[in-house]
Amino acid sequence: MRHMRLLQNVLETTLGRPLAMAAVAATLAAASAVAGAQPSYPDKPLRLVMGFAAGGSVDPMARTITRMLGERLGQTIVLEHKPGAGGTIAVGSVVNAPPDGYTLLLSNPGPLIVKPQGDPLSKLSAIGRVADMPLALVVPAGSPFKNLQEMVVFAKANPGKLTYGSGGYGATTHIGMEMLKHEAGLDIVHVPYKGQAAATPDLISGRIDMLLDGWNSSIPNVQSGKLRYLGVATLNRSAIKPDVPTIAEQGFPGFNAALWWGIWAPAGTPSDVVEKLGRELQVVTQTDELKNVYKQLGVDPQSSTPEQLTAFVHSEQVRVQNLVKDANIRLD
Repeated sequence: MRHMRLLQNVLETTLGRPLAMAAVAATLAAASAVAGAQPSYPDKPLRLVMGFAAGGSVDPMARTITRMLGERLGQTIVLEHKPGAGGTIAVGSVVNAPPDGYTLLLSNPGPLIVKPQGDPLSKLSAIGRVADMPLALVVPAGSPFKNLQEMVVFAKANPGKLTYGSGGYGATTHIGMEMLKHEAGLDIVHVPYKGQAAATPDLISGRIDMLLDGWNSSIPNVQSGKLRYLGVATLNRSAIKPDVPTIAEQGFPGFNAALWWGIWAPAGTPSDVVEKLGRELQVVTQTDELKNVYKQLGVDPQSSTPEQLTAFVHSEQVRVQNLVKDANIRLD
């Protein structure tokens, strides 16, 4: 204040008292505005946390998104792997992070709606949907079933004789097959594995009869003649393999068991930050570059606003919870 009084005395000498006081007031207002201004978001690197180990099938998709979204935001986004407990460790780390927009979550439905700990969705703010990983029903090359209906007819005539593998209780591949069993009225024995990849060798060798698997892991085995598709578990045929019919069009209208992915921030993140992240993420997910990367990975691109992701996930939550209850599905 001493410096301001000196400035006022100098200005009064040169401008007169009224003009001097006005000049000092304007200087104080400008200084106050500068002091109160916040740096524009983001002004430091971000973290994107995912509940899977590095090097897995989801890793290339996640790395591409972090790179492209980081370029849009003008900041580096560090991909952080926190595998374990079905993704709940990753969810917990983001839920408990400061709600400032610098810690984000990339997740599938598993730890959010299939086997959640508590109510994680109430502690997260949706940013946007990024991808669907189509699942397809595959059988060994030597299987007698050439299409889905042949399998269904046999299974109904021989309850309990067929088996299917999954990535474990509560996995999307488990829930999807139980959904098919429930809708078709089938008795097929579940053989859970510690991860989806562990089931594939047993499927190829014929130790299990079928598997609901992702495009990215099944396509090489189908192309090499080791496996064969019976149907894709999405509402529409995939652009990746448009010649493969959907399960829905083979007698089960509305059947959909795609493995979707989205991005969230901690609840309480400022709305303008959520809006900016959502806006920039939509730009990324609609680029030809990302679509080309997805095609190579066997992933279908998706794009949404934060509000659309919130509505979609809540509808999925109701659908899965009803299915688990109606079909009496064991989750652990």
